[in-house]
Amino acid sequence: MHATMIGLDIAKTVFQVYGEDAARRPVLRKRLSRAALTGLFAKLPPTVVGIEACGTAHHWARTLTAMGHTVRLIPAAYVRPFVKRNKTDARDAEAICEAMQRPSMRQVPVKTVEQQAGRGLETARDLLVRQHTQLMNSVRGLLAELGIVAAQGRRGFAVLCTRIEAGDPAIHPVLLPALLPALQTMLGQWHGTGRAITELEARLVARAKADATMRRLMTVPGIGPLSAHAIVAAIGDGRQFSAARDFAAWVGLTPRQHESGNRRHSGRISRQGDQGGAPAADAGRQRGHAPSPGEAATGHRLAAWHPGPPTGQSRGGGTGRQDRPHRLGHAALGPFLSRRRRRRLSRDAGEPNPARSPQAATAQWSGPGSAHSDLSSRQAARRNAWKPIRVTHRGQRSTSDRIDRPDT
Repeated sequence: MHATMIGLDIAKTVFQVYGEDAARRPVLRKRLSRAALTGLFAKLPPTVVGIEACGTAHHWARTLTAMGHTVRLIPAAYVRPFVKRNKTDARDAEAICEAMQRPSMRQVPVKTVEQQAGRGLETARDLLVRQHTQLMNSVRGLLAELGIVAAQGRRGFAVLCTRIEAGDPAIHPVLLPALLPALQTMLGQWHGTGRAITELEARLVARAKADATMRRLMTVPGIGPLSAHAIVAAIGDGRQFSAARDFAAWVGLTPRQHESGNRRHSGRISRQGDQGGAPAADAGRQRGHAPSPGEAATGHRLAAWHPGPPTGQSRGGGTGRQDRPHRLGHAALGPFLSRRRRRRLSRDAGEPNPARSPQAATAQWSGPGSAHSDLSSRQAARRNAWKPIRVTHRGQRSTSDRIDRPDT
């Protein structure tokens, strides 16, 4: 009897294999090295192999698929409940084989080499951004201990660098020679990291402009080159999602749910989705997507959706921020925003605020079954104020439950 279902626990050098036949009887238990793993699966007939979706899982999925096997990648969190007692490699492989046979078990699509290369660029950029920030904070911390501080942000740090390099007389003459070698080394790494980040961003933008799917995503308001690249590199063609709600849940934009009996609580946004697609949830941070004044004048589709402020003037009426793109990413995620945030976006876009109209006020404060549906007068509003307001999980107010007004 040969194995029809195989659970494979992968690692760097040691691999554990567990297989069951059609009657679900264990027929294969082996602990193999990296070199012996490919030899074993090359001799086996085509079968179904389950692997945890962890490091190097996509590589082994592509390798085993090329040998004729069917590979199912399962999230590690869904495999953990099937582990019996203490954790071992053998029990992990058995748990994978058990989990993959569940009809409702979710699977992770196997990524292509191009997708992983794109995500590798994003991972390298994220690492450099963190190192860039760490170097800047380290320099600030060293000088702050000596009473030398600067304003927040990159501009303040640039002023601090100029003072250090120029030998500002305000700095104590004993401190500068002692710390100058270390500061110069850190500042050199900081400048080099900044240049590397710029080069990687240019590569990501070039890849986004060269890909038809990414260019199509960039037509969505608030989606720039970096966000489009992150989305395509993470989900590919996106056929694994049947609806946009499924994609929102995968990114982590859905709220936490807790239900017991007839009581249901909807909490904050979980943010438990894929971290590689997280930039798409904050797409307004991307640069270079806001239309230029010429595009706005010629009827650019983004300008029609979200007209910007006049040239040379910021949203607050001042100057100095005309080069900053508008934060459109949150507007594209309107269903997940608070009511106040949506009103602010509508006000910035020059649209009328329907929430401030008398009709909206009447609809907001008069719930179904209320005896005072017309709240246009102060007297009716005063009477209705004694009704309790229930806030549902969608943020809607209801005054359907009535209580007796106390005697005055």
